[in-house]
Amino acid sequence: MNAKTNNKPHKTKQKNSVAVLIPFINNRTLLSHCLSSLRATSDVAVHVCCDEPGRPKDVANICKKFAANLIYNEEWLGYCATTNRLASHAQEDFLVFCNCDIMVNDSWRDKLMRTWASANNPGFVSPKIISMQDRSLNYCGIAFGKANAVALWTRSLPHPEISSETNHFQAVPDCFALIKHETYETAGPRDSNFPVSWTDLDLCLKLKRLGFTNISDGSCEVLHFRHVSGEKRMILDSESRAYFFAKWRDTIDVDLPRWLIKSFSSARDRSRLRGKTVRLVIICPLFDRIFYIEAIQEAFEVQIGDMLEINTLDKHPSLFSLLTIEVLKTNSPIIYLFKNYESFYQNIVWFEQRKGKKDLIVDYYGNADFADSLFSRHRAII
Repeated sequence: MNAKTNNKPHKTKQKNSVAVLIPFINNRTLLSHCLSSLRATSDVAVHVCCDEPGRPKDVANICKKFAANLIYNEEWLGYCATTNRLASHAQEDFLVFCNCDIMVNDSWRDKLMRTWASANNPGFVSPKIISMQDRSLNYCGIAFGKANAVALWTRSLPHPEISSETNHFQAVPDCFALIKHETYETAGPRDSNFPVSWTDLDLCLKLKRLGFTNISDGSCEVLHFRHVSGEKRMILDSESRAYFFAKWRDTIDVDLPRWLIKSFSSARDRSRLRGKTVRLVIICPLFDRIFYIEAIQEAFEVQIGDMLEINTLDKHPSLFSLLTIEVLKTNSPIIYLFKNYESFYQNIVWFEQRKGKKDLIVDYYGNADFADSLFSRHRAII
């Protein structure tokens, strides 16, 4: 690998020393905010690898300002190879993989280290990843169905209580995640055959196969500048999804049903529908649809009388034009299964015609709330 460094690593690891590893390309502003927050909240080593040819001086100036070690790639290597190179360069006892669009809060280091120390065979320990734009939950733990991986509680606001607990998952997002350096080396480097959206899941399952436990630390939060949803890229990337599940089918435990039931069962006022017969309207392309249907029936103790499935919301943004008059006029409660809450808010004028009907909004990520609660929240925002 043709690459040069302007900082030589230490020769020996210091006990409980922590290195934050940042693969960087493109956005100088976000990098500056990330490094500033790290320096303001913790005394850790920071290593940045610039994956841009030409050894740009402005990146060097930013790293110098915040006392971050900088190495350059002499040619574009991509996320996986750059992250693997950073891990090889670091000499600290613990590694924290960190995207350059993360901002940390006080005590993040102590919280993650405490959770790691109290766990049995910990692999990755990841905090709640909170959207910098609207403070909704961006990432937490990952659940697996038979056909896809689901980032639980994405876009939820307020965050469900269950996300504030310390939970063990088969995989956690590693846009900010702590791991023992020795453990990372045992699991091996990231698989460059996967695109970014799948590489962290692949690495987590390597750890799972070796007997390590990946943990979401609900007591710790960091901010993330949300770009295009990685979940959306994963859904569209059918080739990588097929390769991933072919590789890990014997290792993955299908735990999506359990997490959906647990999540839906924690919804506020869920007893409002107990014993009722409801209509189910599915308004999104849906993997593992049977898991959602069964979880809704068990958690809310309802019977599904009939079901309408609409998979063209992206092409026809007006929900009103897609639903039949029969659905609009029905007096029985309707449970809507959306991709996410944003789809509900985009069509809130239509839903206001259903006020008082005890309609329930459920989404792909395991969020659930009654429409009247979402009305109130929407009015408070505007």
